[in-house]
Amino acid sequence: MSGTTPRFVAYDRHDTHLGDITGILGAKHTWSVDGTDTLELTLIGAPAYEKGHRVAYIDSMRRVREYEITSPQTRHANGIPLTSLICQSTIRELSKGFITEQRNRGMNAAQALAKALTGTRWTIGDVDATDAKDTSFYHVSPLDAINTICDTYGLEAVASYTLDPSGRFVTGRKVSLLAAQGRSNGVPRRFDYHADLTGITRTVDASNVVTRLYGYGKGVETTDDKGEATGGYSRKISFADVNQGREYVEDTTATEQWGVPGPDGTMQPACGIYENGQQDDKSKLLAETRARLDRLKTPVVTYEANVLALAQAGMDAHGVDLGDRVEITDTAITPALRLSGRVLKIEENLLDPADTTLTLGNIIETATRSWQSAQQRLDALANSAGAWNDSASLASRYLDDIIDGLNTQLNSTGGYTYLKPGKGIFVYDRPEDQNPTMCIQIGGGYFRIADSKQSNGEWAFRTLGTGRGLVADTLIAGTIKGGSNTWNLTTGDLTFRQGTIRGGSNTWNLTSGDLTFRQGSIRDTTGASSWNLTNGTFSTRGMSATDMNAVNMTATNLTATGVNASGTFSCGSTSAYGITLNSTGQLTGYRHGKQVGYIDYSAQAHNVDNPSEVYHGLQLQAQGIVRISSPRLSTASTSNTSVTTTQGFTGKVRQPIISAIRDIGNGRVSWSYGTLELQFINGLMTSYSTVAAS
Repeated sequence: MSGTTPRFVAYDRHDTHLGDITGILGAKHTWSVDGTDTLELTLIGAPAYEKGHRVAYIDSMRRVREYEITSPQTRHANGIPLTSLICQSTIRELSKGFITEQRNRGMNAAQALAKALTGTRWTIGDVDATDAKDTSFYHVSPLDAINTICDTYGLEAVASYTLDPSGRFVTGRKVSLLAAQGRSNGVPRRFDYHADLTGITRTVDASNVVTRLYGYGKGVETTDDKGEATGGYSRKISFADVNQGREYVEDTTATEQWGVPGPDGTMQPACGIYENGQQDDKSKLLAETRARLDRLKTPVVTYEANVLALAQAGMDAHGVDLGDRVEITDTAITPALRLSGRVLKIEENLLDPADTTLTLGNIIETATRSWQSAQQRLDALANSAGAWNDSASLASRYLDDIIDGLNTQLNSTGGYTYLKPGKGIFVYDRPEDQNPTMCIQIGGGYFRIADSKQSNGEWAFRTLGTGRGLVADTLIAGTIKGGSNTWNLTTGDLTFRQGTIRGGSNTWNLTSGDLTFRQGSIRDTTGASSWNLTNGTFSTRGMSATDMNAVNMTATNLTATGVNASGTFSCGSTSAYGITLNSTGQLTGYRHGKQVGYIDYSAQAHNVDNPSEVYHGLQLQAQGIVRISSPRLSTASTSNTSVTTTQGFTGKVRQPIISAIRDIGNGRVSWSYGTLELQFINGLMTSYSTVAAS
């Protein structure tokens, strides 16, 4: 933070250069660790800048910043036109994309970010190293997915940009994920507050200080007499076994300062509860509870001042950046309060850096992490479902617990409430005249929530709750339970133990396990296999089976043991080369669409000497020829397959014969000899030779 008046360049959404912005009367940049990043320009005149145009400049830290004009307004003051440009960081364009569904199993933050940015013009910047975890994106924008990654891995998202060499428009956009933006290494800045300082607004909230914190984890799943999980939960685990029998951690020094006076005047601990319904490791639960106590044992304190007032408090604001670590000493509190804080917000006058306001404090959490803490309350509430079922009603202590927890988080992050007669109560994330991005409306018997607006400027309410139920685009939950059935949204496991799932004419009896399909189709994504449940046709390419019963099945590469089928089995193509096997047992062959032969078991014959003897057996029919290719053929005069057979002869047989007889007179004859030669293969005569006279 320092420097000269920056150069502002404007261009449209297609990167067409619109020139430098001139006639600037005011330029204010506001950004905070909760993701707020806005630019407000006041211009003399009425330049033709439109909603959606881009503005870029290089800030005092030599970083390129890019904004989208979201609200251009022109008004007249004493006859002089003045234009106000309200701009927001262009990272908001990631809220306009849509991710149908992505499941990221065992990925680090960089890998998850790469999937979230798929299909956008944004790329990955610096990502701090993280462990592999599971995340999933379902029906959300890429910006929502980035917030999910930040919540899951405990990171903060920071946008960065690259200008083209001429400085006329942005050519590159990156998203970095950092453990904490700002400088946390080296010697931190010091800020010493005392009662004599002026020009500094200090806000101290000690109402929610906790000095003794009880920690509880995942509920113990209840089982029935057979040891089967019932879907309910009883008591929650604690870390007493690894913490000398105590279910809490306490800072006694903090108790002396911020505790609650007891009946005898001594200070009693200010108690609170930390719950993580997903944590089943007692040592990790103890570490989490201690870390939470470190944040809760001191009041929430913020200090807002301009750079001149900060200089009076001994803090040099030159070069300060958002998120920088600050060691705070507050001697106005007895004993002195020493905090490790950060620069939470900067409101910088870009034309007069001396007129810049900083907000310092020990609110370390970003808005998304604060909501994550509230989510832990919801998880804890869900894990008590078994206890609710047992008592048939919701104990008031559960409601008090979650309401207190949510109020604590909401009060720490701020909110702006408006009572509008005839419409109800509206709560925004920022003042109504400062373009809020989130809204909750509470009306007569209903509430509704929105995090975006329609094209006409009205809120796009997508979540609605009434006494009849809840309607929402996205439901964030750990486990959904109903009776003995559960859906773990973290792991994706869907467990049904009883009841029936119905869809049209199809049913799945979860008690008996029977799955019944009466109509419709089952098919794979590649189209290799399909099963038409309406007509019973099953078609597949590549299948192995044991003991298969089928009707009207078409398959390629079928391996099976014990197939019982009715109908017609086809292989190949009857219009080219193929075979069919029908339900009568007839195996028919085809060539070029014509039947060329078949084998069946319809042969019948009787003994001519005794017609009452009827024989049944194999019939082989061919339109042209029957070919047998085998080294040996053998036969026997019985159907008993255990007797020894006689193989057919293969070779030549020669026999001398009289080939001619002649009358030579006087009652005498003469004759000539020749040789008859027969060729046999496996007992079948295949040729014979001409008889030659000898």
